[in-house]
Amino acid sequence: MPRPLAPSARRALALLAFGAAALTLGTVSTQAAIAATTTPVTSTMVSATFDALANGPVTPDGFNQQLGTTSRATSSYEDMSVITVAGHGQVVRTKLDAGSYHTYPAGNNGAAMFVTLKSVVNNACLSYDIRFDSSFDWSMGGKLPGLEGVAPGVSPSVPTGGNFAGSQGWSGRLMWLGPKAYSWAGPVDQAVTYMYNPSQAGTYGDNVRWNKAFVAGQWQNVKVCYTMNTVGVANGKLQAWMDGVQVVNNTAYKFRTASNVGISHIAWHLFRGGSNANWEGSRTGYVDIDNVKVTTVG
Repeated sequence: MPRPLAPSARRALALLAFGAAALTLGTVSTQAAIAATTTPVTSTMVSATFDALANGPVTPDGFNQQLGTTSRATSSYEDMSVITVAGHGQVVRTKLDAGSYHTYPAGNNGAAMFVTLKSVVNNACLSYDIRFDSSFDWSMGGKLPGLEGVAPGVSPSVPTGGNFAGSQGWSGRLMWLGPKAYSWAGPVDQAVTYMYNPSQAGTYGDNVRWNKAFVAGQWQNVKVCYTMNTVGVANGKLQAWMDGVQVVNNTAYKFRTASNVGISHIAWHLFRGGSNANWEGSRTGYVDIDNVKVTTVG
């Protein structure tokens, strides 16, 4: 039978056990502290379900409350309304009149506003649900909401409309394009991210193809994430998903050439065009949007 340990030996063993436990606890606590300081935190900058809005014409107050600071002119919303859709609640519907495109006839012919984000960030994702009506005429194509960034004091309209913004900013709206615009956009339509950037190939933005189509009459979810590049290095990220499937993953993108340009606005654009009658639709179309969200990590 083993001899019992002397009291001094028992005390020594107890101290060793206590030290080991304290060391383990300290290690776990340290690891937890490190994880807490290094795990990125996702913050929501915009979350708009539109369920708080009454059916009928979109009002400046209602839209600003949902998305953020933008136009207060009633005329900016003349083609927008709130409707109730089964399974979605209230959504924002934009009407695109037959025979119209962005600049013809006089008026909005859709929507063209810039929503100022609460802060300028270096990474952000924009997502929303979208539905084109069941008989939508894709024609040549049109613009859809995306994010953009401009330097302080620069109008958010600068990196759009055929303007080369250079060091002043960039924009990353979405578009639907039809085969009347590009043969590769068929047989019906194709989604693209439409990028104004310092390295763009021409007067107008570059089409980053999704190789996926919007489907008339069907709700779809789109998500685009933008991570600014280090100035002087093409290491930005442009990523996109449709219905949860990644369709773009460019990790060598150049958004900016100046450090004072980040992500500052939502370009809330929804219109046909293009800038000539080739882009007009043969019939009036409707585009519904719901569940708009902008998030940032950091």
